[in-house]
Amino acid sequence: MALQSPQDGTDYSYAIVGHSVARVGDYPMGFTIGLSTDNMADPAALAIVQQLVDLLAASATFVVDTAQRTHTRVEAISPTA
Repeated sequence: MALQSPQDGTDYSYAIVGHSVARVGDYPMGFTIGLSTDNMADPAALAIVQQLVDLLAASATFVVDTAQRTHTRVEAISPTA
């Protein structure tokens, strides 16, 4: 199989991982928030994600563990002839 040329696009994904301060039994309630829109490369997308991170971080009831943007680079593999 041969690697094709990299397709360096604008395929971004955003994720926020955190947990509640309140506990269910001995453990906090964990959460993962995935954010998406049709144009994740638009700077407005990052601004909205930042607002959500700030809102959760300022909350007395939630803790943000990680917030990240991931950029995907695709290199398709084709069968050898």
